[in-house]
Parts: sequence; structure tokens; C-alpha cells
Amino acid sequence: MIDFSIIIITRNRKWDLVRAIKSILRQSYNENNLEIIIIDNASEDGTVEYVNEYLRDNFSGDYVVLPQKANLGVSGGRNLGIKVAKGQYLFFLDDDAYIVEDDFFERASHYFKENPKVGALACNIYDRKYLITRNPPLSRLNGHILSLAFRGGAHFIRRELFDKGLKYYPPDLFFGAEELYLAYQIYDMGYQIHFVPELFVVHAPSNVAFFSSTVRLYRNIINRYVITHLLFQNPKYRYLSTLLFLGRIIKNFGIKITLVKEAFAEANDLLKKCKTYEKKLKNETIKFLMSKWGIREVF
Repeated sequence: MIDFSIIIITRNRKWDLVRAIKSILRQSYNENNLEIIIIDNASEDGTVEYVNEYLRDNFSGDYVVLPQKANLGVSGGRNLGIKVAKGQYLFFLDDDAYIVEDDFFERASHYFKENPKVGALACNIYDRKYLITRNPPLSRLNGHILSLAFRGGAHFIRRELFDKGLKYYPPDLFFGAEELYLAYQIYDMGYQIHFVPELFVVHAPSNVAFFSSTVRLYRNIINRYVITHLLFQNPKYRYLSTLLFLGRIIKNFGIKITLVKEAFAEANDLLKKCKTYEKKLKNETIKFLMSKWGIREVF
């Protein structure tokens, strides 16, 4: 039986990816209970051939490298990884991140078994470039550290949640704040997301960067608007979401009427594309999220 499916999405980062894989191979966890799934988003640097050979020579567990003809983005890539995964728990790791401790999976396994109502684990991610930790908004409940969501760079999700109705990522989101879509659903299903400081991962930003920090910020703002409109369907919540969206655009990009109009139009066009991913959250879920993290963090 496979305990953990390790899903890594990559594109033209062969050497970063190998470092990530090496950190998995150093684990004390039985390799026969692990599987590695590599989603290659149309690399052009020989990643597929090199990583296939590397895993064949160095890993005794199950693995699969899935080359794509086009870039599926983060959302589409994760969806594909989820669909082919056979493990009880899914672990998502960025290709330019790596695990530090060799008992990483033992710790995660123990935590899940001790906490059956925990649906996902947020890892403790340290950014080696900026020398800071990059973790989601946190709160406390009954001695545990609750996390509003999880950072995409390193997190765990129970596989069974998808069998129980957890909807996949809207693929048109591509990248940027997409984790909120799954996180809010997890809470709505009666599960929690816990932050576990001992699950330590280092993010070493790759020299192969696909988007500037400005583009990333813009995509985050757009996608937050879309996600909150998909899940918070009460008009008053959508009004709040719209106000915060406009405020973030103006705060980060200035009072430029044309830009604001274009951003608003783009956000609503994307929302229409994601229409089939609408899922209304329960009122008690919304109240709980807002009581723990407040309007600005939730929306």
C-alpha cells in the first residue's frame, strides 16, 4: 500500500528538480510506501529524459514522469497529479524546494493518524533567498495551530477528501492563490488545516523564473476575487470581495482608471470561465473563517 504520493510540477528546472528529488530519497520512510509523480509542463531542457533515468537508477518505489505538450499551469498540473495518485496522503512540493529532516514523512503520517479531522497540513516553509518564513495566516484552536490555507510550495492533503466531494482546482486559474479554493472547501467539509512547524521545507527560488513578482501579485489579486465569488455566493460577501479587490489593485498599482477597469473585466471574464466550479460554502463555515482570520484575510 502506498502511503504518500509526492507530486511535483516542473518546467525547465532540471537541476532544481533533482535537488528536490534527492531530499525525498534521503528520507528514512520505506520507499516502497512512497510514489513520486512528476508533472512536466512542456520542458525544453531535457528534464523528462534526465529525471526518468535518475529515478530509475536511484528510487526503488513507484514513480511516473508525465510529460505534457502544453503548460497546464499549477492548477492543471496539480489536478493531473491528484487524478493519478494512489497514496493515502498527497504531498505537493515545488520543484525549487527541498525537505530538510529525514523523518519528514514519519512526522506527517503520525500527525494525520493522531488527528483524523485534519484534512490538510501546511508545512513550515523557509525562503532561502529572502531569509524569511513564508507561511499562511495562522490562528489557534484547542492547542493546535490552525492555518487559513496552505502554501502551494509544500503541503499535504488527505486523498480521501477528493472521493468525498472536494472539487479540483479550476484549471483556468493557472497559478496564484489557487490554494484558497481547496482550503475553504476543506473547512466546509468539517475538516481542519493545521500548521506543523516541524514539517520544515526550504524554498530556494530558482534562477529559472517564469513570472515577475509584479505579475505574481496581479494574478493573486485576480484569483482571490474569482475564488471568493465562486465560494461565497451571498451578495453581501461578493460585494465585500469586490471592494477588497478594487482596493488591492489601487493600493499596489495606483489609481489608474484604465488599469482598474481592465483588471475588473479580466477578473469577471475568468470568473465566467470557472462558472462550473461554483460551490456555496455553509454559513457556519464562513462565520468560523471570519471569526478566526477576519474579513481581509478571508476575502
